[in-house]
Amino acid sequence: MTFQQIIEALNRYWSERGCLIQQPYDIEVGAGTFNPATSLRCLGPEPFNVAYVEPSRRPTDGRYGENPYKIGHYYQYQVILKPAPYDSQDLYLGSLEALGLDLRGNDMRFVEDDWESPTLGASGLGWEVWCNGAEVTQYTYFQQMGSVELDPICVELTYGLERVAMYLQDVDSIFDVQWNDTLTYRDIHHQTEVDYTTYYLERSTPELLFKWFEDYERESRVCVDSGLVWPALDYVLKASHAFNMLDARGSISVSERAGYIARVRNLSRRVAQAYVAQREELGHPLLPPLDDGKAAEAPSAVSSATGSDADLLLEIGVEEIPASYIEPALAQLREDAAAWFAEVGLSHGDIRTMATPRRLTLHVAGVQARQEDAEVEASGPPKRAAYDESGAPTKAATGFARGQGVAVEDLFTRETERGEYVFARKMVEGRPAAHLLAEFLPGLITGLRFPKSMRWDGLRFARPIRWMVALLGEAVVDFELDQMRSGMATQGHRFLGGSDLVVASADLADYESLLGENSVIVDPAKRRARIVGQTQAALRAEGSPDELDQRLVDEVNYLVECPTPVVGTLGEAILELPPQVLITAMRKDQRCFPVYNADGTLQPKFIATSNSTDGGEENVRHGNERVLRARLENAAFFWQEDLKTSIGDRVDDLRRVTFQERLGSLHDKVGRVGRLAAGVCADLAMSAASTAHALRAAELAKADLTTQMVFEFAELQGTMGKLYALHAGEPSEVADAVEQHYLPDSAEADLPESDVATVVSLADKLDTIAGYFGIGQVPTGSADPYSLRRQAIGVCRILLDKGLDLDLNTLLERACAEYEADAPLEELGEFFRARLEALLEDRGHAYDTVDAVLSSGFANVAALPGRLAAVASFRASDAFDVAYPALNRVLRILPDGVAAHGAPDDALFQDDTERDLARVAQDDTLASTELGDLTAALASMQPQIDAFFDAVLVMDKDDTVRNNRLALLSVIGRHTLRLGDITKLVIAGE
Repeated sequence: MTFQQIIEALNRYWSERGCLIQQPYDIEVGAGTFNPATSLRCLGPEPFNVAYVEPSRRPTDGRYGENPYKIGHYYQYQVILKPAPYDSQDLYLGSLEALGLDLRGNDMRFVEDDWESPTLGASGLGWEVWCNGAEVTQYTYFQQMGSVELDPICVELTYGLERVAMYLQDVDSIFDVQWNDTLTYRDIHHQTEVDYTTYYLERSTPELLFKWFEDYERESRVCVDSGLVWPALDYVLKASHAFNMLDARGSISVSERAGYIARVRNLSRRVAQAYVAQREELGHPLLPPLDDGKAAEAPSAVSSATGSDADLLLEIGVEEIPASYIEPALAQLREDAAAWFAEVGLSHGDIRTMATPRRLTLHVAGVQARQEDAEVEASGPPKRAAYDESGAPTKAATGFARGQGVAVEDLFTRETERGEYVFARKMVEGRPAAHLLAEFLPGLITGLRFPKSMRWDGLRFARPIRWMVALLGEAVVDFELDQMRSGMATQGHRFLGGSDLVVASADLADYESLLGENSVIVDPAKRRARIVGQTQAALRAEGSPDELDQRLVDEVNYLVECPTPVVGTLGEAILELPPQVLITAMRKDQRCFPVYNADGTLQPKFIATSNSTDGGEENVRHGNERVLRARLENAAFFWQEDLKTSIGDRVDDLRRVTFQERLGSLHDKVGRVGRLAAGVCADLAMSAASTAHALRAAELAKADLTTQMVFEFAELQGTMGKLYALHAGEPSEVADAVEQHYLPDSAEADLPESDVATVVSLADKLDTIAGYFGIGQVPTGSADPYSLRRQAIGVCRILLDKGLDLDLNTLLERACAEYEADAPLEELGEFFRARLEALLEDRGHAYDTVDAVLSSGFANVAALPGRLAAVASFRASDAFDVAYPALNRVLRILPDGVAAHGAPDDALFQDDTERDLARVAQDDTLASTELGDLTAALASMQPQIDAFFDAVLVMDKDDTVRNNRLALLSVIGRHTLRLGDITKLVIAGE
């Protein structure tokens, strides 16, 4: 099928299904979404179904016609279905069959993609649709357009026509696609690709583009203010394209980029609002008459079964849920179900959950058929209101009895905290489990929480729900959810299994067997075991070690229902790329497992996990090979381009990259990091060579953020910096520190290995935290957009686990001093204390022990483990019960803390108990005593402390005497606080 035949076939298919076939818009756009048939028509209540081809331009994607898979000008086929029909996935898949694509013989996959267009103020949830690893369509349920919430929801299908054609024609380059019977894509577009790439990347005039942007922005505002919606949108599109050209030319810095996007988004919002108002003023002429059909029939009551216990099976059938959402959702199902059964008093057996991308399943064994009858008591009016002076019941008593269904003579009284009240006792008949479940299950489903939920019809869920199986034994638990009824019908594998399969009962083995016969392994543990076993066998067959990335296994497990490994080959040339790039492209982009040699080097091979095909393994292999080769050719282009500029020369480019608008550029940041690193090196008495390495690493740490490779593979920041540093001849100590200065990047991640990397990591994190706190960008609740909590935990882990003798307060003071704003040191101290509390409690330390230790200071973070151990040991000792009351009394009587008092004056002592206490408290050796011995020394003071308090009045009326006694107690307090503030300990009985 030629390129133009593909377009003809899609036009015919969607026209036959009620779509208006519209022509492309006559302004440069970056995607079909910008065409007003989408960007405007999806707004408001009027239905609109449309399909059209849209020529699209993305200047940054131009590759001079040298990349077989990436071009700056291409064609999209856009379909909008508004409102989104129930069977939109089936309609879409039918369009692929209309193109001649064998769905059973190819690995078709719906892969999570949360789409957004920042300039349009548009967003939606959906998928990339993959055919043998290649994205052929963007499938999105729009949620917002022009920053306006959409109602009804529409579905957008955006076909990548070139990629569809490459697959159907089995060619490896866009330029080899046959346009018609005589001309190729190369004949039509190769030279235009060369010319436009050259123009966009090299020859465009930034000054003119900036002027155009300003003019287009101004004219769009004029049009909106005049009520001219469509011309206003034209100028939004022109401004957006001018911005894209400036971006490709490298004329807009990171901070400016965000500002320009916001300006276009603001224009889009105004146009969207104006369009909505205009259509409302016109009376929504495309809106059909209201449907006068009768309301949906309410769910029928479910009669209880025979009275015997029965299994419960609930299957929530969905369009493909993102893999990362599934395990948390299953945990919620188990927890919420268990809590409900306990609440309503129904006994049951094991609770199990299972899932695939298309279903969430709950199974509860042996659910009690009905609740037990129960005797309950109800509280009524006070006795004084229920009976008159003669003891006869009043209207209050008779009314209460009637309401409870008991005779007034059966009421009784009882004394309560509020006085004497009347009570009724009655038997409540237990309800059938089926009735209770019919009320509970809808809320169980809608109560599931996901990182992102989408709206469609009247519901919110991760993705649209398409069927529900609910069985108690062999009986349907009948309920309705947004006009969808529960039943017995499920679906097998989307392409290899049956639809409308009947689940005869809630028996789990039968359910698994039915789905298994229809190419669905519903048990994730069994499916995972199959992935691991088959993939490891394939690796061993290739002579590779069989160790697998377990996180990738977990993700793949919830991308498939019936996994099958497929080995692909890429060719030796790809090994010229850094292995980190190859591995990232395989794992992140294609969810493939790399293949290694025995010595740990990469083979030019990979293992993809197919969702099974009907004899189409070769299609899957070939398709994934084509996609990966194209991605790696793109990476090779970036690698070669980046190497043209040394990493040292890139440092100056950081002046154009903003760290944060109010905190300066990244060039400013690396300067601050270097100065902080120098201070840490001095604190640690590092050698001159190590100090020089740390300062150079700090200077280069962010330089790779200016490279094309990191722009494409953001997760390789630091890693690419190391590779570029080594290529430029930098010492390995410097290169390693550039890579590792981001560590630890999670609560469980490894720490930087070398002292040099450790210093740069600390300096970088402290600078970021101090900077954002200085401008008031402090984490609140669950919001932490700059990951300051994670970075603070990283600082704490480094200081703790590496045992660095550094003063956290001093480090924070230096970091804050780098900024002109007032130093928020108190707020920073509280912030770090909270991180340390969480970290230490997670490591098994008692919360009150942590509180006690941190309350007496935590500047020396490395000393905290020893202090915690000493306090814990002290609490467990026999001496604690005797010593604690005495030491606790000392600390509590000091109104202003130990720091408010100097040394006591022996000449002012009036009682021998004062002198005795001073003798043991002012032992010169105590200040240097090890913590373990200090607890014993403090415990030994208990007799003198008790005698002191028994003999003298500390808070004497004479100021001199009082202050001298407080000074004496402060000596003991200071020794105690070396361990911790023991007043924070929670002691039983206090």
